[in-house]
Amino acid sequence: MRRRVFNPELVPDIYQEVLLTLHKARHTYEPSRPLGPWLFTVARNSVLDALRKGRKFAEREVPSENLPETIRMEVDGSLDDQLYAALQTLPDLNRQAVELLKLRGLSLEEAAKQLGVSVSAVKVRAHRGYEQLRKLMLEKKK
Repeated sequence: MRRRVFNPELVPDIYQEVLLTLHKARHTYEPSRPLGPWLFTVARNSVLDALRKGRKFAEREVPSENLPETIRMEVDGSLDDQLYAALQTLPDLNRQAVELLKLRGLSLEEAAKQLGVSVSAVKVRAHRGYEQLRKLMLEKKK
């Protein structure tokens, strides 16, 4: 197996996958036939599946230096001026939901309790607020 796997860090994980696959496929072994070919076929297929899975993941992976810069809190707790201005233009219900969930870090249940509404209502308000913020920030970018 090590000859097929070029990344030594993946070898232990692939061994685990092979062992799990052998365990799951043990009912397919026919005792009247030789064990070796069955064992090697199951192991080979398991290795190939693991390598394919890793390749699919690697194709979707984005290097961290290519990621867009995120909006972050300053040391003193103030937001970026543009985001703060956009947040202030939101309707009160949506702004409150966004502030409670994203700025204060409350859970949905805590935010619902504080606002006196259901969890579903908080989700809807927050989602609408996110959409409005996205539109406002994209307009300012242009």
